[in-house]
Amino acid sequence: MCGLAGMLLYPTQRSETEWAELREVFSRMLVFNEERGREASGVALISRDGILRLFKQPVPASQLVRMEPYRDIMASIGPETTCLLGHARAPTKGSRWNNANNHPLLVGQTVGIHNGIIDNDDDLFIRFGFSRHGEVDSEIIFSLLDRIGPISNNGSYSSVVQRQVARLEGFFATLSVDLRRPTRLLVLKYLRPLCLHYEK
Repeated sequence: MCGLAGMLLYPTQRSETEWAELREVFSRMLVFNEERGREASGVALISRDGILRLFKQPVPASQLVRMEPYRDIMASIGPETTCLLGHARAPTKGSRWNNANNHPLLVGQTVGIHNGIIDNDDDLFIRFGFSRHGEVDSEIIFSLLDRIGPISNNGSYSSVVQRQVARLEGFFATLSVDLRRPTRLLVLKYLRPLCLHYEK
């Protein structure tokens, strides 16, 4: 199974020491998750304006964090950063050599990471006529979520998400961001472990 790492940041001024600590903590989380998946890894940085920086490769996280594009993304973390997503992949479907299968996945305006297996992805792609970019089962999760789009914050969003997720057969823990709502991290979990930590 795969390993997930995520960090939701309140956009604010921080000292360079604080930024350095956040970079280090995130990178350590990603490498720590390598034991859950060594075949591929990736990172996504989301800014308050919905700009996405994404880098993924068919290498273990311990190699990814030493690559220049990863270091460039980490160096760009700043007051406008809202979220970081990291993934260590153990493939269940779809070759790691096709980078479209590696996480984070970008489907439309939704970027996300997944741990688990979705058994009915092929059926759902056919049923809804979604375009498919890779072979990975995880892609259907973010295809369904991207279809929701930006909805008001009055509780209707949660209801629509629940209806979409109910279509999935399998198990999952996911973290995703709709780039049209870049200050919000959607956390979904069903029969997969997920640990959260909050710090002011």
